[in-house]
Amino acid sequence: MSLICTIFNSQHWEELCKVAEFPIVNKVESYTDENLTVLLKKVLSNEELAKLLAKRISVSLIVPPLHILFKSFSNSESLTSRVSTVESLLDSLLALYKKNRKYLRIYPMSTLFEKPETPTNESVSDSLPHISLDSLSIKQDFYDIICHSLVHQNPQLLKIFRKIESCFMVSEKQSVFFPQLEGMEEELINLHTGNQIFKEENARLLQQLHLVQEAIEVKVDTLNELKQEKSKVESEIENFRISGAKQNDLLKNCESCLFKERNKTKMLVAEKKAMVSAHEDEIQSLNKRFTDKIKEFETLLDKRLSDISALKSSHTMLEKKAAREIKNVENKLAAKLKIEHQLRAELAELRTIKQSKIWKVSSRMEKLSNIVDRDAKKRKQLIQDISLIYTSELFEADWYLATYKDVKESLIDPAEHYLIYGAKEGRRPSQHFDGNWYLKRYPDVAESKLNPLIHYIRRGRQEGRLISPVMITHNKKQ
Repeated sequence: MSLICTIFNSQHWEELCKVAEFPIVNKVESYTDENLTVLLKKVLSNEELAKLLAKRISVSLIVPPLHILFKSFSNSESLTSRVSTVESLLDSLLALYKKNRKYLRIYPMSTLFEKPETPTNESVSDSLPHISLDSLSIKQDFYDIICHSLVHQNPQLLKIFRKIESCFMVSEKQSVFFPQLEGMEEELINLHTGNQIFKEENARLLQQLHLVQEAIEVKVDTLNELKQEKSKVESEIENFRISGAKQNDLLKNCESCLFKERNKTKMLVAEKKAMVSAHEDEIQSLNKRFTDKIKEFETLLDKRLSDISALKSSHTMLEKKAAREIKNVENKLAAKLKIEHQLRAELAELRTIKQSKIWKVSSRMEKLSNIVDRDAKKRKQLIQDISLIYTSELFEADWYLATYKDVKESLIDPAEHYLIYGAKEGRRPSQHFDGNWYLKRYPDVAESKLNPLIHYIRRGRQEGRLISPVMITHNKKQ
């Protein structure tokens, strides 16, 4: 049971809280039953999340894709400040996760959504809600494509987000939120179709305008003819001057109305032409931007494909190398088992010899010999050291003879040669133990004048000392 929440404000999170069939609380204080998994609608800050984790509350944190997260900071003053804000937020989340791995689980937002008719390949925890992406009232636009392109052109931002992805409980399904170019193409087609309809309507208006102009010209010609007739018959219609004056006023009013309508028609035609020109410029600009983005995506895709191919070849080489190393280890293990069997047989034979009378007599002779021979003690210690390093996996007799041909030609026991001459000459007992490095690393061992391998077997291993610089590099990587 856990608290499902987020520290990244986005439209997807708000829509999820509206449609999720899941217990929802609006504030952290409302979360009282720790045995119930609930969805926290409020977007938390890093400080609030740290307080929850300090109370040892199990938290499932939802992280949106990088381009959606970047889009949610669109109110920032500049692109640089937006990138800096996102980097700071991701860095603080990564630090918080490292301190609270036990109680903090991070999931990608794609875990909660799935495209229709597309089965998921990875099982999602039953404790998380599962919503169809089509149930949300969110539409993609050109700004999604721009944000997606911007974040993938920032290596530092991608590097930080890859670290966050490595903390995900499940892998992210990038295709769920990837901007759909097909929808943008349909939008452009619809816009182009609307522009064609607008042009046809404008052509019809121009045709009607021409008809109106022709009608006005006919009326003007008729009016001129009437004026001429009026001047000719003015003397004859003196008695009807009042009625003629009224008709003249009426004609003037008609001319004024026709002139006003003509001006309105001209203004409307000018506005329509300006709108058509603006739409054509906008369409050309969008087409150019769309073409540039397609080229960028194709270049990015080619780069990703080449990277995948290189990773596959590297993986194949590593598998072959691992197989060879496994085979070598198996061979060494078999040889070690064989030596162990031989040692057990020799120990059994040694016990039998020690119980015999001859051994007792020889032991007394050995004591007498030790009194006479001062070097007997050193030889006895040498034999013990030879037996000790033969039991260690850090001494490989076959490797020692194969590496140092002069030792093989001298017919000296490899362990005896290493103890007497090899360590002083800087020779290595195996490829895993570096005696010279061991003495430089630990000056106290060098001052004791002990053989470095004997010291490591007897004391160094228990004291946690390193045997080569390779182990230091390996520990740092871990």
